[in-house]
Amino acid sequence: MKQLLWIALSWLAVSCFGSGAFSQPIHIVTENFPPFNYEEGGEIKGKNTEVVRMVLKELNIQPEIEVLPWARAFQMAKDLPNVMIYSITRHAKRENLFKWVGQIAPSYIYLFSLKTNPPFRIHTLEDARPYRIGTVREDYQEHFLLSHGFAKGVNIMPGNRYELGLKKLLNNRIDLWAVPESTAFYLARREGYDPLKILRKEFAFDQISHEGNYIAFGVNTSDQIVEKFRKALAKVKQQGNPQKTLD
Repeated sequence: MKQLLWIALSWLAVSCFGSGAFSQPIHIVTENFPPFNYEEGGEIKGKNTEVVRMVLKELNIQPEIEVLPWARAFQMAKDLPNVMIYSITRHAKRENLFKWVGQIAPSYIYLFSLKTNPPFRIHTLEDARPYRIGTVREDYQEHFLLSHGFAKGVNIMPGNRYELGLKKLLNNRIDLWAVPESTAFYLARREGYDPLKILRKEFAFDQISHEGNYIAFGVNTSDQIVEKFRKALAKVKQQGNPQKTLD
């Protein structure tokens, strides 16, 4: 209840920000998910953020973008009207919880181990069951593992940020790290490591990697608002491939 109250108060606090062509204010939430979106020096940066800003420019609006822990951002976007979330993975269990604007980036997800440790030789997801797997709380990788019988505190070790997963892996507090390749490599380089020298791909989440990162609104947002964002994203893509910012 306290978390829901905090979310509602947060939404009311930001509702005073104007949204230009929209009769109702739009608020945008995401998480620290480098290199796609992250907060640095008080500024929201990242490759997916740049695509989102192209869409906002097309719509001629300047709503606030807020970086939150993923579980909070997810709940806020799901439950409150006119809250947009980006870099969210689309899949069957989320399909009816959101109104989907469109994909803004692909995502290739793996279980990584440390190269300083012997290889685990994981050929199927079942082979990973005996090991401690680092996730971000309520992210897609965690949901996928839970849906296949993995359990928090047993073989799922959640945290609030992707950075914590790398630290836990380096300190042998987890055996495997479930994370998109771009994020794993970016964070390793940021910490001064060559990712190809310290990280080993043990298992590819092939069945979920193609879903990618999306822009979405919760079902309490009007279809008219969602459709405006869909058209703006389509126009951005027509003007030039926004994915070139992801190279």
